[in-house]
Amino acid sequence: MPPEIAPFLRTALAAAFFAILALAAAYDLHTRRVPNALPAALLLLAPFWLLLARPAIAPLATLGATLALFAVLFLCWIRGWLGGGDVKLASTAALWCGAANVAPFLLLTAVAGGVLALLLLLARRWAWMFLAVPYLGPRLAAAALTESSGPAASVPYAVAIACGGIAVVGSRFAW
Repeated sequence: MPPEIAPFLRTALAAAFFAILALAAAYDLHTRRVPNALPAALLLLAPFWLLLARPAIAPLATLGATLALFAVLFLCWIRGWLGGGDVKLASTAALWCGAANVAPFLLLTAVAGGVLALLLLLARRWAWMFLAVPYLGPRLAAAALTESSGPAASVPYAVAIACGGIAVVGSRFAW
């Protein structure tokens, strides 16, 4: 492959990653489901990203870190703390982040998830206030009101996963 094509392919793969995560977030916000096709697409594109990413990502270490993360998240799914789509999406997103960036990915995802949970709690209480925020406000209000309140209420965690993944993979580029 000619060397001048690699930067274009890296940028195209990163754009696909961002688009897939954004689509998963929007879909989860609207329906509380993540279609299996989205993590599958990330999984199919990941080997190309691992080959082309700069700085280079160690594929075996990344695979090990991703499998360890999947095992932990699978246990969370068994306990009912996470949805199956969130487990698959977070695991495939971690594959794109690389072993060295799994911890920052998880930290950013957890912070984004906490902010999202807080916004949803506020939206359940004061849904009418969110209607003034363009585009996202009505969706947050609708998402907050479509789920029951209380301990069984769900959080569209794909939104947080998308924030963490986009921040970590996006930081690899000098914008």
